[in-house]
Amino acid sequence: MELHAVLMGRVPVGCVPMSVDEAKLRGRWEALVAEIEAHNRRYYIDASPIISDRAYDALFRELQELEDAHPALRSQESPTQRVGGLPVDALSKFTHPTPMLSLQNSYDEQDIRDFDERVKRQLDLSADHSVRYLVEPKLDGMAMELIYEGGVLAVGVTRGDGLVGENVTPNVRTIRNLPLRLVPDSTGEQVSSTAGSGSQASLFAPTPGPQTKASSAALPTRVAIRGEVVMPQDSFQKLNERRVSEGLEPYVNARNSTSGTVRNLDSRIAAAAPLRFYAHSAGVCEGRSFERHSDFLAFADAMGFQVPAGITACDGIDEVIAALAAIEDRRASYPYDIDGAVVKIDDHDLQARLGFVSRSPRWSMAYKYAAEQATTRLLAIDVQVGRTGVLTPVARLEPVFVGGVVVSNATLHNRDELERKDIRAGDLVVVQRAGDVIPQVVRPLVEKRTGTEVTFVFPDQCPECRAPVVEVEDEVALRCANEVDCPAQTRARVAHFASRKALDIEGLGVKLVAQLVEEGLVRSIADLYSLDGQRTALLALERMAETSVDNLLAGIEASRSAPIHRLLFGLGIRFVGETVAKRLCGHFGSWEALASATQEELEEAEEVGPIVADSLRTWFADERNQQLITAMSDGGVQFPDEARPEALPAHPFLGKSVVVTGTLSSMGRSEAKAAIEARGGKSPGSVSKKTDYLVAGENAGSKLEKARKLGLNVLSEDDFLQLLG
Repeated sequence: MELHAVLMGRVPVGCVPMSVDEAKLRGRWEALVAEIEAHNRRYYIDASPIISDRAYDALFRELQELEDAHPALRSQESPTQRVGGLPVDALSKFTHPTPMLSLQNSYDEQDIRDFDERVKRQLDLSADHSVRYLVEPKLDGMAMELIYEGGVLAVGVTRGDGLVGENVTPNVRTIRNLPLRLVPDSTGEQVSSTAGSGSQASLFAPTPGPQTKASSAALPTRVAIRGEVVMPQDSFQKLNERRVSEGLEPYVNARNSTSGTVRNLDSRIAAAAPLRFYAHSAGVCEGRSFERHSDFLAFADAMGFQVPAGITACDGIDEVIAALAAIEDRRASYPYDIDGAVVKIDDHDLQARLGFVSRSPRWSMAYKYAAEQATTRLLAIDVQVGRTGVLTPVARLEPVFVGGVVVSNATLHNRDELERKDIRAGDLVVVQRAGDVIPQVVRPLVEKRTGTEVTFVFPDQCPECRAPVVEVEDEVALRCANEVDCPAQTRARVAHFASRKALDIEGLGVKLVAQLVEEGLVRSIADLYSLDGQRTALLALERMAETSVDNLLAGIEASRSAPIHRLLFGLGIRFVGETVAKRLCGHFGSWEALASATQEELEEAEEVGPIVADSLRTWFADERNQQLITAMSDGGVQFPDEARPEALPAHPFLGKSVVVTGTLSSMGRSEAKAAIEARGGKSPGSVSKKTDYLVAGENAGSKLEKARKLGLNVLSEDDFLQLLG
């Protein structure tokens, strides 16, 4: 009788003698976990709770008390572990079981129809054959892979570069709408298919049969569930309102705040954030197979995952086009940001037959929607100074909500663009987020002018250091002449050097860089490598405590041994982007060889022309830059030799420039380019005297004419395929 009372929660668990049957305690624990997770699903996924908050809290407290009294019962799959634990020192790297590939993008209806034609051609299907596709909303969040071992969440890892991501398991466990262990939906009810409600299994038609109905016996032994972590728009707005009320700056947008929260070293912060996970595909899946992607989605839904609202099954490309338009029409009604849709072949056998090209699947394509626009008032025009001294006009706007973000600043690009569009302070303007990311002013509403608008005049002095502003011949840009001591240029150069694609120095963000420059601790990039002797000064900076300083100095220490292509890109040399930096360092192999290379030797590197080569020679010849490199070396920067690419076997395309034009029946242009590069060639987009071969497909145009005039070798598609082997 006493045991029954304990298991029913009527007697405090701490009073239970240790002789209580452990099996019955385990049974009660499992029942509580199952009941709480079922209520979590009803609350967070189905939006249809059946008990009060008070009753839920009573169940949760009973589970906590049971685990406190018998710690052996507690496991990572318990709902009590969603509250977050102690901070970690750093995020570890994790290799994906299979690569998380990116999708090729499309922007108009013809791109999608071309995709369908390519699929049929590669599958040897007739032109009138209707391929079954699924069209899914493309969530604008943070890509995530969740690996379940034996039905229990083992690892949560970010996408990273597609091969290696960051292990964020403690933070992932705090996301309320994802299951910590895989069990079939215990409610036994059909999930609502109302748009925006969450799980949308009824919006597509899974293949009937035993695989569609999920059961615990059919759980994969190991499965990687892939999807997006997002922050719903209403939750994001409430989060920002709370931050403002606490005197903190609001977050810029939901995607950035999601990424920052997921990667935070303190999982308690993640636990307090309104994050949600939506499943869209599987990586590795051992112990179970699915004939169709829709079967997998039905399985994911039954296991307790949310899938995006509005997934549609389509027979043929015309239905796909209609589904894309329908999702775009409903775009504003989604509870989270979407920036497009994804078209996938449903049949897994057809997916396998099509395979992959480069790092993208042939059986799927992303369709990007046009940027959302809004109208607001342009209050003023300011000027910002970048790392190369370029003056960029920036519009200060009345805050307006566009594309899921409150926009108050937007780029105006340059003086010529400002004059061409005739944008004036005081104008009503149309604003959009270019690529749904960078806010920009599209045009002024000239018809709404009152006569009080003011034409902007560029300053003749730098707004930061008062040095003269100069015009550079053959350039649109105006520049600050003070390359050495302009604080704006220093801030921008150091921030670029520390950015993720460059040296990726943990803890060194834009605000900290501004403080370091303002306090005189950093006057150049090289000064970063003397900060380990400035600990007291660092601790005196705003929001810098012992842990923050430790993380910053650890990040700087790690950057001392960074690959030289990251160092080269981080130095911000004009015309040397991330890809060109990799090509150069791979070509020369060492910093010394690169720094001493002649103009002609530089131009021998892939994707390096006269302009890039001249910029590099000018930079390395400048005595100030030589002093910078010496100071960095004295500060412990190692400039390690770059690993040379493995030698490729001899091939007719090895070291050759091969341009592809027209339409190929056997493959797309991107596939042809990948095939050329895999054989040691390069495939630029234009024809020149340096071109060795032009591959001419159907409807080849001006490039073919130019190649003939230059007397270049022109290959037919059959010739090209024969040379490819």
